[in-house]
Amino acid sequence: MKEEGEARSHLVMDVFVTGGTGTIGSAVVRELRDRGHHIVALARSEEASARIRDAGASPFPGDLRDPAGWTDRAMSCDAFIHAGASFSDKMAEIDRKAMQAVLRTATFRKKQLRLIYTGNIWLYPASPEVPLSETTSFDPLPALSWMTGQIRSLQTALNLSVSIIHPSFVCSARSGPIADMAQALRSGKPFKTRARPDTVWSLISDEDLARLYADVLEGRNFRLSLLATALPAITVQEIASWVEARLGGTLKLKTIATPDDVDSRHDLDAGLARSQAVSADKAARLLNWSPQLDTIETLVDHLLAETEPAI
Repeated sequence: MKEEGEARSHLVMDVFVTGGTGTIGSAVVRELRDRGHHIVALARSEEASARIRDAGASPFPGDLRDPAGWTDRAMSCDAFIHAGASFSDKMAEIDRKAMQAVLRTATFRKKQLRLIYTGNIWLYPASPEVPLSETTSFDPLPALSWMTGQIRSLQTALNLSVSIIHPSFVCSARSGPIADMAQALRSGKPFKTRARPDTVWSLISDEDLARLYADVLEGRNFRLSLLATALPAITVQEIASWVEARLGGTLKLKTIATPDDVDSRHDLDAGLARSQAVSADKAARLLNWSPQLDTIETLVDHLLAETEPAI
């Protein structure tokens, strides 16, 4: 198996994408478009369809919750990128139903379907000092415990060629911790989070993450499991300090307690308090991938410049 500087395919592919208007999916659509691929993205509304068309992709009407309406179209493509999630109490049920439908429908393909499945860094344990790697055993949040079984079922399917990407905190100009901190500072409100100021987070821009998805898709070395990060470890306080320096002013951090009535099986926000340092060395070694925004200064400058009003 070739491991250093993996060569990539230059074939144009038809790619089906779920979550094409979300933070990850929209960036992936733009990156694949720029590389010349043809993208079909699931769209559950006219608004979503318009956004997908504006991004240079073809919308396909349907709902993640009703896979019978879109799996045949997905199976007609060369590859499938699953970046969609409901982030609701029924997230596990919806995802299982969708992936089970994909597994069933893929049995009728003549060639294995290339599938990139979006995992989550919170499937891994707290590890603020020793960076997590792909060899670290899973220790998921209760709200994500279902995903480990989902991943195993996909990886062992004979009719699929599956790669898993586990993103760290994804930052875009309009979502993620940097955008949320900027919004809080501009509005004169505290940044509320389950994390403490010394909690360690790992960050990656949506654009760098999208390049990794595209590199995996085009790579000859498929069937990968990769952690994705650009800033391996940084405290919440450090992030806030850079946002303050970029925008001016003072940002107050407010740690909020876990609500008494919260059900841990649906409490995704619990992950915000999980300190994790993360290594993306495997992605660099196998795919020659490297993030472009790999310092907190360049990441904050790039993202906040996009949201500054024109003068």
